[in-house]
Amino acid sequence: MKNLLIRIPATTANLGPGFDLFGMALDLYNYIEFEFNPNTSFEIYNIDGNKLPFSNLHKNLIYQSYKNVLLKYNYREEELPKWKVTIYMDVSTGKGFGSSATAIVAGVQAAKVILQKKQIQINLEQEIQYFLELENHPDNVVPARIGGWVFCYNSKHIIKKEVPEDLGLCALIPDFEISTDDSRKKLKTYYNREEVLSNMKGCLLWLEYLHSRNPEYLIYALQSDKLHEPVRYAQLPFIKEIKNYIQKIGCYGMSLSGSGPSLIIYYDKQKDSYFKEQLSKLNQLLNHQKKHKFLIKFCLPDYTGLIVYPETMDIRKIVFQNSEIY
Repeated sequence: MKNLLIRIPATTANLGPGFDLFGMALDLYNYIEFEFNPNTSFEIYNIDGNKLPFSNLHKNLIYQSYKNVLLKYNYREEELPKWKVTIYMDVSTGKGFGSSATAIVAGVQAAKVILQKKQIQINLEQEIQYFLELENHPDNVVPARIGGWVFCYNSKHIIKKEVPEDLGLCALIPDFEISTDDSRKKLKTYYNREEVLSNMKGCLLWLEYLHSRNPEYLIYALQSDKLHEPVRYAQLPFIKEIKNYIQKIGCYGMSLSGSGPSLIIYYDKQKDSYFKEQLSKLNQLLNHQKKHKFLIKFCLPDYTGLIVYPETMDIRKIVFQNSEIY
């Protein structure tokens, strides 16, 4: 059976006020190679050949999404074709860039390869439905599959947009992790009318920014979330310092990437060199603090989503060509 090498973009969800609604794919990539072999046992390795601690298949979302699809087509779990997976990620897990979504998308793609051998085809609507069976809000998983700025309200209806070309993005990534489940438990069960209205206004302002390209709408949109960021920001060190700094240098604003701990900073890309210099200084200032270290990655939206490489390609060759660390 042929192997499968795919690239899936990292994603940033919520984008401020679009809690559980808005998501965007980034040109920070996750490379996943499946080697189908009956002598393996659903093992996962990093690109250096070290086995990763995902041996519990009940918690392994690549395996769970793979199994979830194939069981619908009369496979039994004990007869699922086995594979070994090798992974390289531009951003590690637990940072707020949709690693769970990446795993779900990858598992469905592996199942598609198996079903294609039996002349069974799965369309995009079916794929999204399978995604949503494991991740019940689509703000990460859909842009990971199709790319772009995305609002998806069910598997049949997807709104995909392009952001203005003069929007610059900077990911600020701390050296600790936050569990999405734990973070979600800290959110309030009920919200008052003013809080909900603020987010509704913010969502409409985001859409108006995409339509008009006027950054004033984006600036207000990024200040409007009252549902999740106020609670989640409380978990982040130096958040006031970061907010004050980016406001001082003239950025449009920032949003928590997913449930965090990473941040996305928005700025005018027409002044790219200025903002890259200033945000690099911010990173240096943060790294002089006592407790945590930060990494920055300047990025752009990805509009392609998942791509499948030719079978002859090797993950190490791809990463060598595209990664700064090799």
